[in-house]
Amino acid sequence: MIPAGNYVISNTVDLPPYVQLIGEGQDVTTLVSTMSGGNAFRTVDGLGINYSGSMSNGANASKGLRISDMTLAFTSGSTSPDAFLSLDNTEDARIENVTFTTLNQSSFVSSGIGRIV
Repeated sequence: MIPAGNYVISNTVDLPPYVQLIGEGQDVTTLVSTMSGGNAFRTVDGLGINYSGSMSNGANASKGLRISDMTLAFTSGSTSPDAFLSLDNTEDARIENVTFTTLNQSSFVSSGIGRIV
């Protein structure tokens, strides 16, 4: 559980299997990436291996991730070409009631790639 407030992410946070990040609500719990490169969050398997390695399938697979009730934001001057959240080789991930935005901007970033499989 992440209490209400604004939190800065300055380094990549690895998300192991079955992790749950639950805030107190959109625009109530806000996680802000100040990174100039790299994903703010990325999934890893049960052995701690991310997408740049050979992620496991089966018992050690990345699975059961839940992120809910928060805002995930880049800083207004962010030039990061990377995603805020990278879900690689992951089973049964749930993202609910999450706002993705850029702080102090009147609209979303106009370019980028997103894909849900």
